[in-house]
Parts: sequence; structure tokens; C-alpha cells
Amino acid sequence: MKAINLTKTTKIKKQLPLVIGFFDVIHLGHKLLFKDLANKKFNVLLITNSPNKQVNINSLQNRINNLSILQPQNVFIYDVLKNKNITDKQFVKLIKQTINPNQIIVGNNFKYGKNAKGNISLLKKYFNVQNIKLNSEYKTSKIKHWIQTGKYSLIHASLVFPIIYEFVVIKGKQLSRQWGYPTLNSKLNLNKQINLKPGTYATLTGINNQYYLSATYVADIDKKSKTQVMETHVLDTNLSFNHYGKKINLFFIEYLKKNTFCKSHFDLQKALTSNINLVKRYFKNPKRSWLFHKLCQDSY
Repeated sequence: MKAINLTKTTKIKKQLPLVIGFFDVIHLGHKLLFKDLANKKFNVLLITNSPNKQVNINSLQNRINNLSILQPQNVFIYDVLKNKNITDKQFVKLIKQTINPNQIIVGNNFKYGKNAKGNISLLKKYFNVQNIKLNSEYKTSKIKHWIQTGKYSLIHASLVFPIIYEFVVIKGKQLSRQWGYPTLNSKLNLNKQINLKPGTYATLTGINNQYYLSATYVADIDKKSKTQVMETHVLDTNLSFNHYGKKINLFFIEYLKKNTFCKSHFDLQKALTSNINLVKRYFKNPKRSWLFHKLCQDSY
């Protein structure tokens, strides 16, 4: 599979079906778009940098990674901001002259072109269009709301692939290390990604293609820097924690507890110990093991 930035100079010789979408996540509603493409060759047009979707769940690379599992021939990346003055008719012309699909498969509410003026009716004048009525039960906007409110059972039940957060480990104050709980610290950039509900989470941490049960603390939003600090403690392992500057993956499995205000370092240490023990108890429940194994299987 190739990921290709779509420009006027892009030329594809072989006509194939083209699935169009934003695909911030791939939820169960999206399965309808791909259901007739099993064992067939097809392409995907991935819309990015839409003005009304600047704060996302997944990074662009993770969205491409998710789509690659569906095995398209190519993922064409269409940057809306770079093409903000393209009209709906110019968008249709661009698709015709570059990808020239023999079929377009798209959700029935798809809009395109300047001021989102373009609709399905215009596409049908130039292409064989299969417009799919997506199940309103599954919406990316709902999943964003569930992330912000910590409803992870609903999130997991709605997704085809789990949400992956990729972070670079940064240096913190190292208080947790002094108390016997070394952490991998990271920051969520809220200018680009949706905020998380502050609190303690049961998580899965990916380091060098190995996956570990972990406890993650998510701080309150820093309104000045528009970030959220996260501290992740990997459970029951002798793993070296010299990972500054390296990338880790985080899977948020369940929201367990809201943050509490601590007046002193002693209170903070006590709360940290309590929260980590809470996560350990969560993972000891055999009913949780299926999710851990599923996440490992779906990871890459």
C-alpha cells in the first residue's frame, strides 16, 4: 500500500473503486463502506485538515495505519486547507483527472469543495456513485464526546480498530520515581487532538513493539499551553525507564477514577499508591483479559 499526497500531477492508470472519508477513527458504521470490497482492489481518499475538524482523535499517520489494515492499493491524502479555494466542481474535476475511479463509495452526508457546497448529486453526474446511509448510532462526534467523558466501554464497542496515541517521552519532576513508581511522561497537544477526561486510567503501553499493562494519570487541562500532561507507570516489570525522547504508544482501556486535590507530597504519594493499586485490581479481573489480548492483536 502507498500513501500519496493528492495533487494535480497525480496520475493513476488503473481504474478502481474509491472510498472517500475523513476516517479519524474507523467505527462500525464505516464497515458498510467497505463491505463489498473484500478480496477486491480499491483505493481510499483520506480527507484531512478540514476546517471544522481541526481537533482530532488520531494522528494522520495512525489514520493511515488503520486504513492499511483494510488493504487498499493506495491511500490518497487530500488536504482541505491546502485546497481551501477549490470549488465543488473543481474537486470533481481533480478526482476525475487524477484517480479516475470506476466507482465512488461515500457516506450519504459527504460534502466537499469551498464552503462545503458539493453534494452527492454532483458526484453522480460524473461517476458511478454508491452513497451509503451510515448508521447514526456510530458517529465520530459521539466517540469524541465519550473520550472527553471517559465512556470507554462505549468506545470499544463502537470501533473496528482501537485508538492509538503516540507520544514522545519527556522528562518530568521525577517525584514518582523517588517513591518507587517510575513513569513515562508525555503531553497531549489539544490544538490537534481531543482532550481526555482528567483522572486515572487502566492503559496498555507499547514500547519497542512490546505491550505492557499500565496505569496512566491524566492531568487537568493546562489552558495556557493547551496541553494535558500524562504520567504512565508500567506495572510489574523490570523495564528500564531511560526512554526520554523515544516514542511510546498508549491504549486507554478504562477510566477508573477522577483526580483528587493533594495538599502535600505525602498526600500525593498516598494517592499515587492507591491509584496504581486500583489499576492492578482492575487487571486481575479475568473478565478484562479479552480486551488486553484484543488490543495486542490489533496493534502494529
